[in-house]
Amino acid sequence: MVLAELKKSNFTLLNQRIQFDENGDPTFGSYSIVFWNQSGDAEEIGFYRFHPSVSFSINNTNIQWNPKGEVPTSLCSPECAVGFVKNQDGIHKCCFNCEICPDGTYINITVDPYTCVSCKETEWSAAGSTSCTLRVVEYVPFTDSGAILIMVGAWALVGLTLAINTQEYFQGLIQNYTKTMSQ
Repeated sequence: MVLAELKKSNFTLLNQRIQFDENGDPTFGSYSIVFWNQSGDAEEIGFYRFHPSVSFSINNTNIQWNPKGEVPTSLCSPECAVGFVKNQDGIHKCCFNCEICPDGTYINITVDPYTCVSCKETEWSAAGSTSCTLRVVEYVPFTDSGAILIMVGAWALVGLTLAINTQEYFQGLIQNYTKTMSQ
């Protein structure tokens, strides 16, 4: 879509007519091929000219390759594993540290790979999740043997407490009655 519109473009800039061919290339001008050296300066190492004829040249001696002879990658950091969020390191978005999203959050890399999104109140997620799951309410039915044991134990404790308190109450009454009779 952009290329189709670019092919139709025709305008004048600084008294120079700018027009593009069927491939989207300008019909006049040139490109400089630059290399950013160790000091951070851009150094021209070649060119691409397309007027009056196409010419392309690179001076390989001006390129300072890795001392080990390896071609450098243009990627600052490798992609994060699933469930990890990109924590930007510096000003470039391609340089980042990978950190796992904690419990209760998830990463949606299609929307924002730099933010862990919190789950809703009715949802949960484990660390490193890519989505939230609805919480499941679990309960113990009254017919379960564990529930029956707990209820029997609770009623036994209530009965024991009532028995002890009743015994103490009547002992106190008897002691008070005995004291008043002996006087």
